[in-house]
Amino acid sequence: MITRYVVDTIDEITGLVMDSQAPHSEMVSPAPRARSRLILRETLPGVVKSIDVVTVLICAIAAYITDFFIFFGYPEEAGSIGRHSITALLGVILFVASLERLGGYKFDQLSHLRWQVMHIALVWFCMLSVFSLIAFVTKTSISYSRGWAIIWTCLTLGLLILQRAVLQLRIRRLMRKGAFSRSVVIVGAGEPGARLIERLGRTKADQVVILGVFDDRQTRVALHEQTPRLLGKTDDLFEYIRHTPIDDIIIALPLSAEQRVKSIVGKLKVLPVDLRLSAEQLGEACPIRRLDHDFGVLILDLIERPLKNWNGIAKWIEDKLLSAILLILFSPIMLLISIAIKLDSSGPVLFYQRRYGYNNNLITIYKFRTLRVEETDADARKLVTRNDNRVTRIGNFLRRFSLDELPQLINVIKGEMSIVGPRPHPTLAKAGDQLYAEVVESYMARHRVKPGLTGWAQINGWRGQTQTVEKIQKRVEHDMYYIDNWSIWFDLWIILKTTLTIFQQESAY
Repeated sequence: MITRYVVDTIDEITGLVMDSQAPHSEMVSPAPRARSRLILRETLPGVVKSIDVVTVLICAIAAYITDFFIFFGYPEEAGSIGRHSITALLGVILFVASLERLGGYKFDQLSHLRWQVMHIALVWFCMLSVFSLIAFVTKTSISYSRGWAIIWTCLTLGLLILQRAVLQLRIRRLMRKGAFSRSVVIVGAGEPGARLIERLGRTKADQVVILGVFDDRQTRVALHEQTPRLLGKTDDLFEYIRHTPIDDIIIALPLSAEQRVKSIVGKLKVLPVDLRLSAEQLGEACPIRRLDHDFGVLILDLIERPLKNWNGIAKWIEDKLLSAILLILFSPIMLLISIAIKLDSSGPVLFYQRRYGYNNNLITIYKFRTLRVEETDADARKLVTRNDNRVTRIGNFLRRFSLDELPQLINVIKGEMSIVGPRPHPTLAKAGDQLYAEVVESYMARHRVKPGLTGWAQINGWRGQTQTVEKIQKRVEHDMYYIDNWSIWFDLWIILKTTLTIFQQESAY
């Protein structure tokens, strides 16, 4: 198998590099290795991407030979190889580009088999759906062999998943040998350095080897008991690096030590290593996304506006297209529900309620009425509970399967809501005796995107009543994760999971 051969070769080279290392100075911590070992981490994503390209194309060729010459035996029609080849080339480009866009070739994702399997299958079937739609619209589907398409689909998907399984086993084996770890030296033995070391040990223990700490102020004592011993002053680094391979030097000094940082950077910038400045202290106060020069000066990007540029356009198209399709599909059901509501109890079919929408603006959402008309609660001062006698007979059924939310498709078409997003909450809804915004500090940040019919929190079980602080905290936590990790594929996954989980949950009433 291609993947196994390549990874075996890498594994062999890695072992040779490890075994060939000569003993170092006695002050060196265990597990240093040549910088060529780090190249594995930097080049592996490109290798996997190349293997994927070859795999998809080879599977297309194998499927063509199998279909036209072996199983079905009609080589006289093999002249269609041109259009099949073009389709295969377009397929591999679209597949690899889409998977890369999702971060599928990043090293951290390559070591997560479940993530890889789920996203490879999703991208592959979405690509085939696009091809099928194009073939149907252009009336060219008859020009392609269905046998070839089926064999290509199954063979490629199976082989890609099998390769990822083998790759994960090999990556874990190499990680245990330290093949992907970075050798790091910390400059700064004070509190910032101790916190950085503790954080690295907690989150990146398998990827970072801290060789030691250097500090010009020898009287400093690191605060964390597991901090590597102090190896000397910054001047000693020049001699140390001649005998010990180092990948990174991280400066961890107080934010107030501007002149010291500047002096150390000027001194150490001549060394052939990556020189970095820890922003851990600043990161504890506010999240940092990246550095920018957009304004002509060096600035830190803290928070990005969600759904910028083309993402916003893609989300808008998704909402308009899906809401129109769903409204057409569900219109007969909505008509039957309307009749059932009128027969079950007196009062209007629809219920109107003011809720928070995009940018904390108030919107009026539409729902099928599920409470008795004389006991409707427009401000949601009292949340609906299990066996609530205010709920009508048809209302119980509608709330159980979230069918009372269907009229909100109109809100989506109007541009007030999205198909997927954080669920809109009533303005006076409370967790215990406190308003949601009083319980969770970042509550209003969930309104940076339009509210949705369904969301990440809902498919993870955080739907229905939120009478406790923990429940609203968990819901907001999942909403923020969705905002920070949005993609079309993520939305499609949530929609699929919604259809699977809506009949299983019992938390909505």
